[in-house]
Amino acid sequence: MLVAFWGPTPGQTCTTSSMLAVAAMLALDYPLKIAITHPVPRETLIERSMGQLRSQRGISSSGDSGGMDAILRLAECEMLTPTTLRDHTESVLKGRLDVLRGPTMNADDRLLMALPQLKSSASRYYDLFFIDVAAGTENLVTKQVLAQADLIVVTLNQNVEWLERYFADVDKAQFPNSKKRKFCVSDFEPNSKLSMDRIKKQYKLHSSDLLGVVPHNVRLMDALNDGNLLDLLLRSMAVKKQMFVHDENLAFISSIRDIGKLLLRSLDLAPLEEVSLD
Repeated sequence: MLVAFWGPTPGQTCTTSSMLAVAAMLALDYPLKIAITHPVPRETLIERSMGQLRSQRGISSSGDSGGMDAILRLAECEMLTPTTLRDHTESVLKGRLDVLRGPTMNADDRLLMALPQLKSSASRYYDLFFIDVAAGTENLVTKQVLAQADLIVVTLNQNVEWLERYFADVDKAQFPNSKKRKFCVSDFEPNSKLSMDRIKKQYKLHSSDLLGVVPHNVRLMDALNDGNLLDLLLRSMAVKKQMFVHDENLAFISSIRDIGKLLLRSLDLAPLEEVSLD
């Protein structure tokens, strides 16, 4: 299944960090084969968020696996298969989570040609293949990925100006098939007056339109910057809930897990039993 994470405006809705948290949590919780990638011609937060684990395994910043560059070459030769796709990813959680590095230079035209083969191979090997696409509506690769995706997660924030602009001008034009479009509110502040209930009421959203919220979490920001995302999630999962004590990390993990469960349900992949990695 191809899952695209997309934001309507560059740099506003924490699309990449939300996708990383959701995909990594799913990989830790369920017996699924998951891969994450992006089409941007440079190293992004996707590669950096797994930096320490990648360096422990001897993977350089330039990568030893070929990444998207190798995938495009294989597609041009019609040699891209589920196996060759897997062979050019980097495993960060064995049997659960792989990273396919983005291209080293602009390759939009080649990506457009390769995308049908990439989707076919990814769907045959991985249960979930996440793509973090460029924000906005002008990029041709973004348009093509959104058209081919099985599920589109639109990341929003609590900025009223951006919400008004999105729901007035973008949503219906961009997503006439609203069944495969779901919303996630990123960097969510629970104490804001613009609560989830108010967002739903103000913009006439149904509960089925929403996957949930990714709460604002300083430790998440630090973990992504330090390349310690999986370590943060594992440590947070180990914390025991205490009655009458609010723990920011427990609330964060709970929200991310809820998004994951609804995402699986939207793709008819639920119910799945959670499986411990211990």
